[in-house]
Amino acid sequence: MDELLHKIPLHEIASVRGGYHFRGSAQNQPSGSIPVVQAQDVLAGGGLREESLLRIEASFDPQPYSVEPGDLLFLSRGHRHRAFVMSTPPPGLIAPGYFFILRPDPLRIDPRFLAWWLNQASTQQALRGLRRGSNMPFIPLSVFREIPIQLPSLEVQRRIVRAAELRVVERELEDRLGVARDRFIDAVTLRAASARASKD
Repeated sequence: MDELLHKIPLHEIASVRGGYHFRGSAQNQPSGSIPVVQAQDVLAGGGLREESLLRIEASFDPQPYSVEPGDLLFLSRGHRHRAFVMSTPPPGLIAPGYFFILRPDPLRIDPRFLAWWLNQASTQQALRGLRRGSNMPFIPLSVFREIPIQLPSLEVQRRIVRAAELRVVERELEDRLGVARDRFIDAVTLRAASARASKD
């Protein structure tokens, strides 16, 4: 079989755990030793707004809910189910229950490729078909663990990731160019209008 067509269940290439289910909302304790990530803390590229992280003192063992470098956070609740690679999470970081914590097998799959695959439009459409609930839809952990992942070689995975990263850079440059072009046109037309007004 062509390696590009090879798909295997997620749980065979990554461990998948749920975050910690707080009773009610997690309460911030500024002097707490354990940082807690929330959905609004995660940046599009996978970075964190560390200054806004909650901190707590845990009355439970935080280790099963810890987020290590190279892990993925997957937003299992709500209407957008995005995956983010945690490249450099702060020490001791834990995730709440609406996140799934994925720890990929580095010998089989690149974390960045896994995030890319999960965030693809076709995968997102498939995930929406697995949701339960209506007001606050969610994807069951047992179902999520079984989703098929396309698994080319690590070399091909890294090429795909690099191409995707270059596309992001290209879009950013296009956006900046568009803004600069608009400003230039505005300046030229304003100058022309001012010159016309002074002649009149």
